[in-house]
Amino acid sequence: GIEKRIREAGRFFVLAETTGTSVGGKGGDLAGFVNGTLTTSTELTHETMSNHEPEGSLLCVHSVVVAPALRRKGVALAMLREYVQSLRRDGENGVKEVRLICKEGLKGLYLKAGFDLVGPSPVVHGKDPWFEMKLGLH
Repeated sequence: GIEKRIREAGRFFVLAETTGTSVGGKGGDLAGFVNGTLTTSTELTHETMSNHEPEGSLLCVHSVVVAPALRRKGVALAMLREYVQSLRRDGENGVKEVRLICKEGLKGLYLKAGFDLVGPSPVVHGKDPWFEMKLGLH
Protein backbone atom coordinates (compact mmCIF):
# COMPACT_ATOMS: atom_id res chain seq x y z
CA GLY A 1 0.00 0.00 0.00
CA ILE A 2 0.86 3.64 0.28
CA GLU A 3 3.00 3.25 3.43
CA LYS A 4 5.17 0.71 1.60
CA ARG A 5 5.63 3.15 -1.30
CA ILE A 6 6.64 5.95 1.06
CA ARG A 7 9.12 3.66 2.82
CA GLU A 8 10.62 2.09 -0.34
CA ALA A 9 10.25 4.86 -2.92
CA GLY A 10 9.95 8.04 -0.85
CA ARG A 11 12.00 9.95 -3.40
CA PHE A 12 9.04 9.59 -5.81
CA PHE A 13 6.34 10.53 -3.26
CA VAL A 14 5.66 14.27 -3.47
CA LEU A 15 3.23 16.29 -1.35
CA ALA A 16 1.62 19.54 -2.47
CA GLU A 17 0.51 22.18 0.03
CA THR A 18 -1.78 25.15 -0.24
CA THR A 19 -0.21 28.54 0.34
CA GLY A 20 -0.81 30.34 3.61
CA THR A 21 -0.97 29.08 7.15
CA SER A 22 -2.57 25.82 8.20
CA VAL A 23 -4.60 25.15 11.30
CA GLY A 24 -1.42 24.10 13.13
CA GLY A 25 0.26 27.41 12.28
CA LYS A 26 2.96 26.09 9.94
CA GLY A 27 2.87 26.19 6.14
CA GLY A 28 -0.20 25.34 4.14
CA ASP A 29 -2.69 22.51 4.27
CA LEU A 30 -2.26 19.33 2.25
CA ALA A 31 -3.51 19.96 -1.30
CA GLY A 32 -2.62 16.52 -2.65
CA PHE A 33 0.15 14.13 -3.59
CA VAL A 34 1.67 12.20 -6.48
CA ASN A 35 3.59 8.96 -6.01
CA GLY A 36 5.26 6.28 -8.03
CA THR A 37 7.71 3.40 -8.04
CA LEU A 38 10.45 2.28 -10.41
CA THR A 39 10.59 -0.90 -12.45
CA THR A 40 13.26 -2.46 -14.63
CA SER A 41 10.53 -3.63 -17.02
CA THR A 42 9.57 -1.73 -20.17
CA GLU A 43 5.83 -2.16 -19.61
CA LEU A 44 3.23 -1.81 -16.89
CA THR A 45 1.75 -4.98 -15.48
CA HIS A 46 0.13 -5.78 -12.16
CA GLU A 47 3.49 -7.24 -11.04
CA THR A 48 5.65 -4.29 -12.13
CA MET A 49 3.31 -1.90 -10.35
CA SER A 50 3.42 -3.96 -7.15
CA ASN A 51 7.14 -3.63 -6.45
CA HIS A 52 9.79 -0.91 -6.33
CA GLU A 53 13.03 -1.74 -8.17
CA PRO A 54 15.45 1.12 -7.33
CA GLU A 55 17.63 0.31 -10.35
CA GLY A 56 14.70 0.73 -12.77
CA SER A 57 14.33 3.52 -15.33
CA LEU A 58 10.55 3.32 -15.87
CA LEU A 59 8.56 5.22 -13.24
CA CYS A 60 5.06 3.88 -12.62
CA VAL A 61 2.79 6.61 -11.24
CA HIS A 62 0.33 5.04 -8.83
CA SER A 63 -1.65 7.96 -7.47
CA VAL A 64 -2.49 11.55 -8.25
CA VAL A 65 -4.67 12.61 -5.33
CA VAL A 66 -6.20 16.05 -4.73
CA ALA A 67 -8.04 17.18 -1.60
CA PRO A 68 -11.81 17.13 -2.26
CA ALA A 69 -12.26 20.91 -1.82
CA LEU A 70 -9.58 21.58 -4.46
CA ARG A 71 -10.72 19.21 -7.21
CA ARG A 72 -11.55 20.51 -10.72
CA LYS A 73 -9.49 23.66 -10.10
CA GLY A 74 -6.31 22.73 -11.98
CA VAL A 75 -4.46 21.38 -8.95
CA ALA A 76 -3.90 17.87 -10.38
CA LEU A 77 -2.54 19.30 -13.63
CA ALA A 78 -0.21 21.68 -11.76
CA MET A 79 1.01 18.85 -9.50
CA LEU A 80 1.66 16.56 -12.47
CA ARG A 81 3.55 19.23 -14.39
CA GLU A 82 5.73 20.01 -11.37
CA TYR A 83 6.27 16.31 -10.66
CA VAL A 84 7.48 15.71 -14.23
CA GLN A 85 9.66 18.85 -14.18
CA SER A 86 11.27 17.74 -10.91
CA LEU A 87 12.03 14.34 -12.47
CA ARG A 88 13.65 16.10 -15.42
CA ARG A 89 15.67 18.42 -13.15
CA ASP A 90 16.98 15.53 -11.05
CA GLY A 91 19.44 13.93 -13.43
CA GLU A 92 20.50 11.48 -10.72
CA ASN A 93 17.22 9.57 -10.51
CA GLY A 94 17.74 7.37 -13.61
CA VAL A 95 14.15 7.83 -14.80
CA LYS A 96 13.81 7.76 -18.59
CA GLU A 97 10.05 7.33 -18.94
CA VAL A 98 6.91 7.74 -16.85
CA ARG A 99 3.86 5.54 -17.31
CA LEU A 100 0.51 5.26 -15.58
CA ILE A 101 -2.90 3.74 -16.01
CA CYS A 102 -6.11 5.73 -15.77
CA LYS A 103 -9.83 5.49 -16.37
CA GLU A 104 -11.47 6.91 -19.49
CA GLY A 105 -12.56 10.12 -17.76
CA LEU A 106 -9.00 11.09 -16.79
CA LYS A 107 -7.27 10.62 -20.15
CA GLY A 108 -7.77 14.33 -20.94
CA LEU A 109 -5.96 15.39 -17.76
CA TYR A 110 -2.92 13.28 -18.57
CA LEU A 111 -2.89 14.39 -22.21
CA LYS A 112 -2.81 18.03 -21.02
CA ALA A 113 0.10 17.14 -18.73
CA GLY A 114 2.07 15.90 -21.75
CA PHE A 115 1.40 12.17 -21.64
CA ASP A 116 0.60 10.16 -24.77
CA LEU A 117 -2.04 7.44 -24.93
CA VAL A 118 -0.51 3.98 -25.36
CA GLY A 119 -3.88 2.19 -25.46
CA PRO A 120 -5.93 -0.18 -23.31
CA SER A 121 -3.97 -1.54 -20.35
CA PRO A 122 -3.60 -5.26 -19.71
CA VAL A 123 -3.94 -4.47 -15.99
CA VAL A 124 -7.35 -5.48 -14.64
CA HIS A 125 -8.55 -3.83 -11.45
CA GLY A 126 -12.32 -3.63 -11.06
CA LYS A 127 -14.88 -3.78 -13.86
CA ASP A 128 -13.99 -0.63 -15.84
CA PRO A 129 -11.15 -0.74 -18.37
CA TRP A 130 -7.87 1.07 -17.73
CA PHE A 131 -5.81 2.98 -20.28
CA GLU A 132 -2.04 3.24 -20.30
CA MET A 133 -0.36 6.62 -20.76
CA LYS A 134 3.36 7.39 -21.21
CA LEU A 135 5.71 10.35 -21.12
CA GLY A 136 9.38 10.33 -22.12
CA LEU A 137 11.68 12.51 -20.02
CA HIS A 138 14.61 12.97 -22.40
